Amino acid sequence: MSAIPFAPPAPVPAPDIIPLLPRGDTVFEDLPVRALVLEALAPAIGDGLIVIRRSPGVGVILIRGGRTTDTYAVEPERRAMGDEAITRIRSWDDAIVSAWRLSANVVEVLPPLVRCDPLYADLRLDWIIWNRLLSDLRARQGTYVVELTTTAGRGVTSIRDGVQVATYTDQHRELGDPSLVDDLAAAGSGAIRVLHDAQRSHSMRDIAPPASGNVGGDHPAPVDDETTITHVFGVAQSPPRPELVPVAAAPPGAESVAPLLPELKRLVQERLHHSSLRLEILLEDAAANNASLDAVVAEVRATPIRGVMQATLDDLADEMLALRQH
Repeated sequence: MSAIPFAPPAPVPAPDIIPLLPRGDTVFEDLPVRALVLEALAPAIGDGLIVIRRSPGVGVILIRGGRTTDTYAVEPERRAMGDEAITRIRSWDDAIVSAWRLSANVVEVLPPLVRCDPLYADLRLDWIIWNRLLSDLRARQGTYVVELTTTAGRGVTSIRDGVQVATYTDQHRELGDPSLVDDLAAAGSGAIRVLHDAQRSHSMRDIAPPASGNVGGDHPAPVDDETTITHVFGVAQSPPRPELVPVAAAPPGAESVAPLLPELKRLVQERLHHSSLRLEILLEDAAANNASLDAVVAEVRATPIRGVMQATLDDLADEMLALRQH
């Protein structure tokens, strides 16, 4: 009997430098920038956006009422807006330009998509509980942009002060129902990027990252998002502690973790996949030290792992306790 060939899952596309943007009526697509006078396009577009691409940079010009209102230039190491963005875009002689008309209410939700700061850049869909992630973000004030990239497509939902104000996908580029991204999340595998609009104004100093230190003494202090990240993902912004604290040996009469080690490691690998190594080491050390199951479970709950929600660690700890021998 011949073996059935194994087909590996299709790779998830790498995210773009900026989130997927909505689209409306096409004005033109992929024209060379040198053939256009960008400043003259706004009256003809009315409400909409112009996107200028020159790998790896992206420029975005927002237009309201026939006037340019916001201009952004996004490159891997720098973001700029306003006059500086215009200067940078004008230097992209080999760029291509596309433009779309959008309704005014759609243009209003676009700025955070371009200027948001990364809150979490590479969260895996199979690490988190999708609905719980959205619920956590909706419970917070401020604007969050969640971009989902899967083998089935890309989608974006923007959450402002607890409300999903804009949702669309690469197959449905107009604003639609929040369930559009839920359908993509049902694929179960993919990458998630979460952005947070921590800006207090639209000035250049707010969007351009400082080169070093506090140049000039008046750059806004960064917003401390550690509480936000811990609340949403169960992981602090700073790197995890470099060493695991050894788990003490089990007291007399307590159940040792050693006989359960294979099953415990299996649970960790199934739950955390590529993020399991930290807890696998913890389990092996605990077994070698004859630690108790209760002590190990408490340590699992308290161990921060980048990209893993606290709820996932709690569920894993409960499953570990369920292995207790009777």
